[in-house]
Amino acid sequence: MRISVATIKEQIVKLKKHGLGDVFISSVFTELIGFIASVFIVRTFSKEAYGYYAIAYNIYGYIAVFIGCGLNNAVLQYCSETRPNDEKKSIYQFCLKFGSVFNVILLALMPFVALITLNGMPRHYFIIMSGWPFVAYLSNYFLMRLRVIKDNRHFMLSNVISATVFLICAFALSKILGIIGYIVALYIKYVSSALLSSYYLKGSNNTTTNIKLDKKFQYELIKYSLICCLTNFASTIMMLVDVTCVNYFIGDPSFVATYKTATQIPTALMFIPTSVIVFAFPYLAENNTNIKWLKSNTKKLTIGVFAINFVVSSAVFLLAPIIVRILWGEKYLDAVQILRILTINFLVTGTFNKVYGNLMVAVKKVNINLLKTVIFSCLNVILDIILIRFYGSTGAAIATLIVSIGSSAFSYIYYHYWIKKRLVI
Repeated sequence: MRISVATIKEQIVKLKKHGLGDVFISSVFTELIGFIASVFIVRTFSKEAYGYYAIAYNIYGYIAVFIGCGLNNAVLQYCSETRPNDEKKSIYQFCLKFGSVFNVILLALMPFVALITLNGMPRHYFIIMSGWPFVAYLSNYFLMRLRVIKDNRHFMLSNVISATVFLICAFALSKILGIIGYIVALYIKYVSSALLSSYYLKGSNNTTTNIKLDKKFQYELIKYSLICCLTNFASTIMMLVDVTCVNYFIGDPSFVATYKTATQIPTALMFIPTSVIVFAFPYLAENNTNIKWLKSNTKKLTIGVFAINFVVSSAVFLLAPIIVRILWGEKYLDAVQILRILTINFLVTGTFNKVYGNLMVAVKKVNINLLKTVIFSCLNVILDIILIRFYGSTGAAIATLIVSIGSSAFSYIYYHYWIKKRLVI
């Protein structure tokens, strides 16, 4: 089937009208700011000092998945669906209250996690991070509400302004307080984002309602959110496990610093598929029972994301040595091989895991996502244990790539099986 240039232009204009441009600008800017800040911290501090921070931040990553009991996922999914406004207000109200209480529990538990899993400087940094879940949840809660009402312009402004504030504070406070200043700057980012997003909601910010959610529906929201928490490991667990295993089996913070540095570009590049999913997800959730619509638009979504990811990942793969020298200096040239492997991984997981993982969330097949996560997370640990012993930190990257291919294939095959089955029905 031939697609004319006029048709492509028409689709671009349509997407721009619906706010894809705002979402893309938001994603590009915030990822760019985050990347600049990460390059700054790598170049400013010694390899050992950055390695200590990376160890602490990696442990925090395991906890971050469970911020607010994952109820922001419920806000986006259930409030994007067609339902009465008063019921949506009740969902907003419940998620804010329950999620905040859950974060207080996390706040109390994090110092104990630090005592059990860390020592020295990593423990010190981790304890200072303990308040992140509370402010991060508020920030994401209000951002999710902007996404629900498809207010992409204010979603973009909130992200851009808070990211700019973070960069300024990170530069200033890091010079004064060292890595602790960088941690404090992230607190400031979350708070400013929450305040801005809340302000932009204006009239929509009123969630007062006399309608109370029944216990069964509250349980459904919590169950859905917890499953989403676990399945979100699909996009984060591999990097977390890799760093943990590199630290455990090699035990040198400089190797952790090298591996963590190599992950920065592939991680930052995730803004490409993420920005598309951020824009598309409310529409996917809204049409999650329209099987023909899903089948038609899934193909377009996959081809579009793959094409962009392929061009970007090819450039990074070829220019890896030059990129490492320019950004992090000669002392990080041992990260080139790892960067190339993780760039291939970005192409695979940034296309298939991102697209089909989120599609299964949109159609509420979160149990399947959870099963996938458990299977491939276990496989990732096993491969890390084996390959790190033979190939060092490069082995961790190889393990990640193998698991990404398997996980992506699982998501792709199951989703198309589900679509085919529903069409027959």
